[in-house]
Amino acid sequence: MTIEPFPLYAHTGPPAELWPSLRARYPSGIAPVMLDPYTRAWLLLSWETNKQVFRDPLEVYSVDPRWWREGTDGTVPETSGLKAIYRPRDNARHHDGARHRHYRQALENALGAVDQRRLIAEVDEAADLLVARFAARGWADLIEDYAAQLSAMALTRLLGLDDETGARACTAMRQLWDGGGGGDALAGWYDLYAVLAESAKHQRDVPGDGVIAGLIDAGHTDEEVADQASLVVSVTHDPGAHLIGNTLRALLTDRTLRGEVLGARTRTADALDLTLVRDTPMRTLIGRWPRVDHRIGDYTVHQGDMVVFGLESANQDLIDKSGITHPQGAPAYIACDTHALGAGTRAHLAWGVGAHQCPHSSRDIATTIAEHAIDRLLAQLPDMALAVDSTALVRRMSLTINGLERLPVQFQPTTITKGQTWQSPARPSSSTPAPATPTSHRTSSPMARLLKWIFPEG
Repeated sequence: MTIEPFPLYAHTGPPAELWPSLRARYPSGIAPVMLDPYTRAWLLLSWETNKQVFRDPLEVYSVDPRWWREGTDGTVPETSGLKAIYRPRDNARHHDGARHRHYRQALENALGAVDQRRLIAEVDEAADLLVARFAARGWADLIEDYAAQLSAMALTRLLGLDDETGARACTAMRQLWDGGGGGDALAGWYDLYAVLAESAKHQRDVPGDGVIAGLIDAGHTDEEVADQASLVVSVTHDPGAHLIGNTLRALLTDRTLRGEVLGARTRTADALDLTLVRDTPMRTLIGRWPRVDHRIGDYTVHQGDMVVFGLESANQDLIDKSGITHPQGAPAYIACDTHALGAGTRAHLAWGVGAHQCPHSSRDIATTIAEHAIDRLLAQLPDMALAVDSTALVRRMSLTINGLERLPVQFQPTTITKGQTWQSPARPSSSTPAPATPTSHRTSSPMARLLKWIFPEG
């Protein structure tokens, strides 16, 4: 019997609203889909099927795209962005066995060598600089004006890039994430690879002190450095920005959660874990190719098929099956009761499971950056409130990244200077603020130079 796959790439509505309908249509937790006009795949929809494939032994699945049948037999053309992204690469994600362990160890060592105290200090400095830019005008977009800029800074610091190169890497990565399987994603990948390869070559002559320098010290070639560093970019910039943004959205719309965090009854780190369950920044992740034919749910998955983790759908499924109550008409995965789900829960698959799960050092760095970004903002602008109704918030139209296009807030205008003791002002009016020119905040620090490059003053 011929299986007619669902054209995932043709869906034009909010992605989060697609998963419940697919779970109803494919109740065994796995759906045949088309990622682009050429690429067939199996999308894992339920909590159980996602965890099963994450945990299945390497005798059943490979992470090596050389097992991708349609990627090597000519079915998927060379112009496909997916073909460009998922060609064999020399990094920890695209190898099994001894080579995986070799690349993973090098990456863990490079990440482990990052001075986290220095990184935290620079995150705090960057947060203060960004808040100072918009504090006097009384409004901000916490995605463009804050989370995305802070994430770009963190990526630049982690890799040991110069300011301009860090901004170029972030731009290329967003183009790759949002370009689907077409030419935009293809161009984004080649731009990103060129930036990282150039940086590796440069740091051989002018040694740096970030992950790229650590990979060079591990004996990697420039190509291996670029392949490995691309993993750091992929998990640090957009997912990191929207981990911050989605958690801030929750704090602005969930009074219980915000009160617990501000009252120190719930740690910000626990609020981040809650976000990773009910509003994860990664919707889907291409990740496995079967070595042998086997059964998942109602279907036989064949050797060489592409398998895609449905992380957002899995979390929705987990919450729906938990019986958690939520406001009538509100999606359970967004508005589920904080106490029922439990702030601090780690019942999510954001870091993966099994041999190819994210290194603990990368998890620690990602959550540390997000935690300090949120704490710094809340400490300086505790009265901020949404500038629009929560129903007016628009999500990115991406099947990979789950985040907001904008997160507009308003607060009592104030001037923030270094070392200032914050005095909580009166709550602002409910009217939407008029745009204004950001305040100037000049400094010669490396963080300020990066922020000025990607967020120039008018």
